[in-house]
Amino acid sequence: MSPFVMEEGGITFEFYSSDRDHRPHIHAVKDRQRAKIWLEPDVRVDKRGTRMKKHDVTKARRIVEGNRELMLRRWREFFGA
Repeated sequence: MSPFVMEEGGITFEFYSSDRDHRPHIHAVKDRQRAKIWLEPDVRVDKRGTRMKKHDVTKARRIVEGNRELMLRRWREFFGA
């Protein structure tokens, strides 16, 4: 299951139900390419979990920075944290 969080600029933001045991992060998806972006302790791209063009990663990170509180709220609502 991939709970949808939002879509902006052609990028979909979601997380996976299997992410429960990880610290809060979001998956940015565009054209079947993905980037994993940590939400805590600060917004940071996980380069190991990223398969997305550099300019799209930059765009996704900016969107996450602007919507971090929403994403954290959705994470906590879903996982009950």
